Amino acid sequence: GADVIWQIGTGYFGCRTTDGRFDPKRFAEVIAAVPEIKAIEIKLIQGAKPGKGGLLPAAKITAEIAEARGIPVGQDCASPPRHSAFSDIDSMLDFVEKLSELSGGLPVGIKSAVGETNFGIDLARQMADSDRGVDFITIDGGEGGTGAAPLVFSEHVALPFKLAFSRVYREFANVELADQVVFIGAGKLGFPGDALLAFALGCDMINVG
Repeated sequence: GADVIWQIGTGYFGCRTTDGRFDPKRFAEVIAAVPEIKAIEIKLIQGAKPGKGGLLPAAKITAEIAEARGIPVGQDCASPPRHSAFSDIDSMLDFVEKLSELSGGLPVGIKSAVGETNFGIDLARQMADSDRGVDFITIDGGEGGTGAAPLVFSEHVALPFKLAFSRVYREFANVELADQVVFIGAGKLGFPGDALLAFALGCDMINVG
């Protein structure tokens, strides 16, 4: 019964076609059936395994999981490393607008680890130059948040939160959009000192798991 943010990753679980692509009809049906959904978050890359995707082995897929994800029982379920609904920031912003329309105007944001600076620069500039945009941005640190993360990924791929967040936030400040977007920090920020630093850098909220 609690309010939730529906996070949509590359597997489009809960709103996918039989071949694993985004299903707008199914998406709209879930939104209508679950009033507790208050926002939509498109997960681009998570800090634990950026650019790698994921695999849920068939042995772990129960009937309940299969129903929630919209996948068959008895088959491995792969989450691709990339989204199939869009291929760059321009098409991603079109997808954001589509989700906003299909959901009846719910806030739509993105979650991403940051591997290079062009991400923040291009997103901020395209939002400044058009009437499309995200409502919130969650920046995940490359520290990784799970013991399942491959060590080589959690230690060497994607920037640590402090660097990642400050670089993205700076680009939005440069085009005077920082106050029009809600910024959320993620990546082991549950300790008070780390949380205070995140707020000082510009976070409006932080994720704690």
